[in-house]
Amino acid sequence: MADILVEVTVTSQQDGSLIQVSFPMDEGFYKAIMTLPEEDRIPYFTDEFTEWNHLHNQESRHDGGSLDAEDEELEFIHDIPDEAPTPKEYCLKKERDLLLEKAISHLSWRQRFVILQIYYFNHTHEEVADMMGLDRTSVTKLHLRALAKLKEELEGKI
Repeated sequence: MADILVEVTVTSQQDGSLIQVSFPMDEGFYKAIMTLPEEDRIPYFTDEFTEWNHLHNQESRHDGGSLDAEDEELEFIHDIPDEAPTPKEYCLKKERDLLLEKAISHLSWRQRFVILQIYYFNHTHEEVADMMGLDRTSVTKLHLRALAKLKEELEGKI
């Protein structure tokens, strides 16, 4: 899995002030931590941040500026935002994604191209029309037919 940025509030050992810091964490590890009760999460985030901060400070030695630039270890991490989906939400989203992927695969190649360009690549009808060498009206019709077909196929499943 990829790294995600986790935002935390840390206490500086130098002066006790609080600062917001973002650091990278493996997405799978983050999701695993978020399944724990809130009070059990803090040591994991603290350990991950401490290790990242130590490595980061070794790689980029600079002349102060940051409250925690000289801290070897941080005292405590606070206010960890819980934005990760629950395991149930994650599984439901994965199931919906698979159903949608299967439904999209049943479209004609032209309908599939229009859907992918509009919803996945955020192109306008005009841009898609230019790519396909069609007029805007034809792309709009392809788009509407594709949506109708997807709705029909996914009805009662999502």
